Amino acid sequence: MDYKISQDNLLSLDPADSLDLSRAEFAVWERYCSVYYSQAADGFHRLAGLSVLLPEGYAPFWLKQDDRLLGGVALSDSGIRNLFTIPPFEVGPGLIKRITQAMRQMGGRELPLQALDVPEGQEDAYIRAGFWPEPYRYRWMLRPTSAYTGLPEQNIICRPVEAALDSDEPRLKLEREIGLFLFKHVYGEPEKKFGIPAGIFSGIEHHEGDNPGAAAGSFSAVLSNLRKYAGYPKSALTASCLLYDAATHALIGVCLIETAEDRIPSIYVLAVHSSYRGQGLGAKMLRYVLTLLEKTGESYLRVKVMHGHPLESLCYSCGFLPGPFFNPVMTLS
Repeated sequence: MDYKISQDNLLSLDPADSLDLSRAEFAVWERYCSVYYSQAADGFHRLAGLSVLLPEGYAPFWLKQDDRLLGGVALSDSGIRNLFTIPPFEVGPGLIKRITQAMRQMGGRELPLQALDVPEGQEDAYIRAGFWPEPYRYRWMLRPTSAYTGLPEQNIICRPVEAALDSDEPRLKLEREIGLFLFKHVYGEPEKKFGIPAGIFSGIEHHEGDNPGAAAGSFSAVLSNLRKYAGYPKSALTASCLLYDAATHALIGVCLIETAEDRIPSIYVLAVHSSYRGQGLGAKMLRYVLTLLEKTGESYLRVKVMHGHPLESLCYSCGFLPGPFFNPVMTLS
């Protein structure tokens, strides 16, 4: 699929007759994208292990003008992501409009066009091109692992997360107990102010849609997400923990860590029982997990969190470095 689009107020480009979008070889395109996409965030992304991974349905394209390489973008029938330009060219509304015209030529005229994971520096250009942002943004946060002493306290019991060895499919040993906890104390108590679950949820590009932060309207949906999680590498369970009240033996906290090959461990879900919040238990679980990861030789822990969510402050108080902001979805009006 190649496209040639007539020039019309193409911002930051020299006057010319056309802009060409041509399919790119991913290996070469990825090398350019890793440098030029969200340049200000590039160093943080490399440290956080955030390589370029395109979801299913997206293909890499070059942006060219008279055979001069201007940048690149990833497109699907109705989605734009990873838009970048090579200096001195810049991302502007005119360029975005030309790309949306090309997408309409793809045959997606009846589908709403969306821009995904838009970096903070590009939001204004997308807005001026007619895209509406979501009412929230997210950011990645990162910190080194560290061995803490004196964990846990006498009135709190931390236990590892285990797999059910007698099951034919991947399952957690306490699947129903963990599932009921998350269903009641996370999905059952959405934050009114933010309209998102009352826990931290992480999502990595190649597992998009698999994390428990996705809408879960039933207990069975929660269990389905937990079974997907149980299929992750064993190292994910080794670094995860459950928090219990020593007096009542009630489950009061869950922290599940996601690990994948060549990726930095991430917080998949972190939640505290509604009756136990405000006692620093979330921080205790984080320190416990950081200690587990340190002992296994991991160097970093990261988390993807909505901006303004109370648990963003929790991560900051535990020494997580906040990364740049991204808008998860912007829709063309």
